[in-house]
Amino acid sequence: MKSDFRVILVLYLVLSLAVTGCIDPKVIYEGTISGSNGGEISVNGLAMSFPESINEEDIQISITRETVLPEIAGTTEQIEAYNGFKVISPIYKITSSQSNFDKPFYLKMTFDPSFFNELKDGEGIFLGSVSEDGKFEIARVVDSDFMNGYITVETNHFSTWFMYVAPIMLITIFVGSGLFIKKGDAWNSPWQFVEPGNQLIKKFISDNNIKLPDKRDPKGFVMQGYTKKFVERKDLKAYISPYTGSQVLNANEVSCWDLTNFFGSILYTLASDPQNTGVDGEKIRLVSGTANVTLHGWIEIVIDNQIYVVDTSDVTSFKFVAKDDLYKKLNLKPAYTWTKDIGSLSKYDNQSPWYLQYITSADIEAQIKALTLQHKKLQEQLEDLNQGTITDDTLRKMDEIRRQQKEIYNKVMELKKKSQ
Repeated sequence: MKSDFRVILVLYLVLSLAVTGCIDPKVIYEGTISGSNGGEISVNGLAMSFPESINEEDIQISITRETVLPEIAGTTEQIEAYNGFKVISPIYKITSSQSNFDKPFYLKMTFDPSFFNELKDGEGIFLGSVSEDGKFEIARVVDSDFMNGYITVETNHFSTWFMYVAPIMLITIFVGSGLFIKKGDAWNSPWQFVEPGNQLIKKFISDNNIKLPDKRDPKGFVMQGYTKKFVERKDLKAYISPYTGSQVLNANEVSCWDLTNFFGSILYTLASDPQNTGVDGEKIRLVSGTANVTLHGWIEIVIDNQIYVVDTSDVTSFKFVAKDDLYKKLNLKPAYTWTKDIGSLSKYDNQSPWYLQYITSADIEAQIKALTLQHKKLQEQLEDLNQGTITDDTLRKMDEIRRQQKEIYNKVMELKKKSQ
């Protein structure tokens, strides 16, 4: 009797789930896009932008949120690799009477940025699709931002789309160019691109008599003797490795990442010179983050008890700008920091920035006030989450907020001890 009851209960649960849409795919969008005027669609973390004259007739579009990945056609090796992907987004199946277009359109999907922090060495985040006939494709990335969690690709067809984490070397068995950003190479070992003491860097410094100016304005100054000018590198993709410090010497076009390595190499080389005055290698940090929501790299340095940022957005000079001024001008948001030392990559601590330990005049009360405000904002976020639907993702976010609050509390206690 108990066995029969269990069977009935299981059947009831399965049927209930099917009726509520937890098993069957769920339609999340049905609509029409003008073939002549184009248009945009945005729903549940998926967005598409269609150009004008994409099709002779209007396009009827249906989007369903699938519960399982579609099967693919391919070699045994490819199928095994595909089945091992870690999916980090909803699975969207996009269908229409018109499946391919003469003009490409843009498709953007979002993901939780914390997935980037959880990447293992050699892994990457990708956006891929599977066609009706089982063809798996890694889409071509045109824009991406791991800080804000999105990838935009260019495509000319509807398919089943999803985002996933996979080993980069494993992806080489598929055709495509969809690598977004990876840990490994420049991203996991950025210190190897900085070359303190490199002979070419030393010669460049000596030939041009490069050094800090004797008089240094707290609002900013330029490096004495530096006259090299570059052109901004236009073909930069988020996953292209930057030049090392010495490679920049032979380059014409550079990016902010290239200049971070180049200027960092010069600064660390100056710091190792006994005749140098003003540059202390302990007070240099290379930083990655965003500038106006675009991936960006820069250098922060303490000189004369002041914190400066080396402006790597200017490819025509070696310029130091007061930190607060450049942060405001470029809307800088730091994420990671490192030095010339192996294994030095770490998250940028916004609550207690690295440079405070080197600024003797730092106002402890101001630090405590800033930390207290940060704690209050986190508490407001926690209360907002509590008022909504509690999911596994919500609980994870709440745990992270509590962890941050605990760190802030400990820092405040340490500062109060110093002030006693």
